[in-house]
Order: sequence, then C-alpha cells, then structure tokens
Amino acid sequence: PTTVATTTLDEVDRPVPRVRLSIDEQALGVTAIQVVERLHQAEPSVRVSLFAVREGVLILNPVCLLEGDEERVAQAFRDVWREVEDRTTVGGREALADLQTTHEDAMRCTNRASAIEYEQRPTIRTKGVLVGIDIRSENAGDESAIDICVTRTFGSADEANLVRMLRDWHPAFDSELSICAWDGDELVGHLAMTPVPMRLLGERISAAAVAPVAVSPPRQKQGVGGKVLAFGHKLASAKGIDLAFLVGHPDYYPAHGYECRFGFSKTNYEVDAIPDSTLELEPWPVQEHDMGWLLECDELEWQNVDFSWPRTGRREEWTTPGVNAVIWRTPDGTRAAYTMKRSGQSGTGFRIDMILGDDVELVRQVIYKQKPLESPHHPAGWLTQNVLDPVWGVSGVQFETPAMAIELTEGVLDRYQNALDQDGRQPASS
Repeated sequence: PTTVATTTLDEVDRPVPRVRLSIDEQALGVTAIQVVERLHQAEPSVRVSLFAVREGVLILNPVCLLEGDEERVAQAFRDVWREVEDRTTVGGREALADLQTTHEDAMRCTNRASAIEYEQRPTIRTKGVLVGIDIRSENAGDESAIDICVTRTFGSADEANLVRMLRDWHPAFDSELSICAWDGDELVGHLAMTPVPMRLLGERISAAAVAPVAVSPPRQKQGVGGKVLAFGHKLASAKGIDLAFLVGHPDYYPAHGYECRFGFSKTNYEVDAIPDSTLELEPWPVQEHDMGWLLECDELEWQNVDFSWPRTGRREEWTTPGVNAVIWRTPDGTRAAYTMKRSGQSGTGFRIDMILGDDVELVRQVIYKQKPLESPHHPAGWLTQNVLDPVWGVSGVQFETPAMAIELTEGVLDRYQNALDQDGRQPASS
C-alpha cells in the first residue's frame, strides 16, 4: 500500500517539539493548506498561525497554543483525519493514526515554561501560483530586506520608515500580518496590515489598516501584489478581523475586492478671522499621568464618527518620533488641549493633525494661539459640534475614491451602507 502521510517529532530550530507531517497531496486528495483550513473550520480556536505549510509539509507548533487549546486542537485533528481517512489506502490510514499519536506525544512533552520564555513569531507559508514566489509572514531577521523592498518600490525611505515605526512603536503590530513575498533569497513584495479596533455606528469591530503595499519594480505587473493581498486577507480573517481598509490607487485595488466606502474629513480655518488668545498657555510634554485624560478626550471627540479608531494608553502612541505633540496648560497647570503636528512646525499657520480637549473655552484659546490652517476634524465630532465658530472654522467630509475597504466578514458594512443610503448619515472618515 502507498504511504500517503508520515510524521516525525523533532526540534527543528525551536526549543520545543513540533509535529512535522509530510503529505502525498495527490494520494490524499487534499493539500496541506486545505488541511489547515479544514481544521480552522472544525474548531475556530485552531488558529491558522499554529502551522507552517510549504510544499506538502504541515508543521504544527505546539508552542503557539494558548492554555486550554490542547483538547480542542486534538479533537479537530481527529475529526479532520477521519474525513481524510475515507479517501486513503490502508497504509495511509496507518500513517494518519501515527500522526495522531505523534501529535498527542508533542502535546504532552511541550515544555510550556520554556515556551513562554521563548519569543516566537509563527508563520504560515504557502507556495503561490507564481513560480518561485514563497509567501509567508515576517520572521525575525527580515527587517533589512523589507526596508530595501519598500524603499525601492516607493523611491524614498518614508514608507520603509513607516513600517519600522509600526514594528517598533505600534502596540497592536502583529508580525504575522507583515506579509513577505520571496523569490529565493530576494524579498520582492511586502504588505503591512495593522490591527485596529474601529468604531462603526457606535459599535466596535476589529479592522486592519493596510499600508504600505510594496512590490519591487522588476516584479511589478506580475501578480505579486494581488497574491500578497489575498494571503493577508485570508490570514486576517482567520484571526477574527472583520474589515481591511486603505488609501490607495482606485484603478488597482478594486480588482482585489476593495470598494470606496469612506472619505476624508477636513476643517478649514480662516486664519485672519481667528481671534487672538487672551489666556497665557504653555506647552508641556505628554506624561504618563496624562494618559487617562487623553483617552477620555479621544473618546469624546470620535465617539460619533465612523471609521475612527480609539488610541491606547501607551504614551509612545501619542508622542511618536517625527511629531510635535504637546499638552497646552494654563498657569495653574490645568490641561487646555492636546495638539499634534509635524516636527519643525512651531508657531502659527500650519496644519494641526489633532486637537483634543474637553473644555470648550480652553480648546478655543489653544486654537486662537495656534491659528491653524486646517485640521482633520469630522463634522460629527465634538470639536466641530461644540468649539468651532463658523466665522473662522468649518468642517466637512466627502467620499474619496482612494479611500477603500474590503469586508473580511461578509455583511459587516451592511448597516453602515444602509445608514448612508437611507438615513443620510455622513460618510465615515479616516
């Protein structure tokens, strides 16, 4: 009889055992990646990130399991092997039985203490349709190759710096959603997806910001970008992410499922009409004890705005490199407002990327002092509704064709779209 599956228990570059299953995909009538997908369907807690899949080899990484996952994973394995068993020879059934035994041995001998101490970033690998292209999640050591690919794609280091900043500073950065396309030893494509909680019709959903998407110039127009996007969408969906959104080329992304779903908000100021400040104000750096107040102001500003996402209590998110972020205080130490703009833009007459506060008159005094040209505030936001005087500040929002989203959970945008079409709700803004 033909042996269609063999297993080994080894430590292949990991400090804990792994189950390695070599599959004769033709004999089994199922590919390794289909086995992974079927496992996830049988038991959603079997996260796709538990596996590496490449060229007919499926590797289970027990170190990735959360406490309590073991029995659910084992049951899912039993269910799927039972389905596959019906299509195999006697030798194949024996090999699958051996797989289950090896899998259970791996579960028993996993040293969870050492696993917790060991920093691991599991990956999924699948052979793309494109010959020679290997698509997988970012591994430690890929950073330089990503820098090179992204810089070559955009002709500058700005987007590469963004990826590096997300990796180093963003609290939700997930290396599994940093997708790499390799041609041998050369990285030819990269996609960054950053998980963010999103407000939508007053509720929270799980979303992912897509940016940047890079394909090195010699490999463009060959389908690499589409394969990287498809891989990222599938992986994000398996992680429970409902929606992916981006700002990109309207002639490219619709071919990959994206639609114009939101727009950009903007507040324009008549600088000459803004009164002068009558209050002494001094800029202070953002401190840890300011976090609670900032989170309250952020919620106050954006609670009625769709496609906005709440920030976290990590100070680094409010004071990232390259921005001039301060809290303006009165002489008695009262917080007046938080402002953020690009570094080097001191004084008046610049765009302010964020103004947050909770006292109408104090926020106005900061605006009087800064005299901005524009800011990204939404007509439904707190500042527009309570602070702006139409004599010197007006907010608006409109759909923009580059502002696109794709549903990863079917129907997640239906209520929002109905509110736009039937109730006259203003477009979301990001």
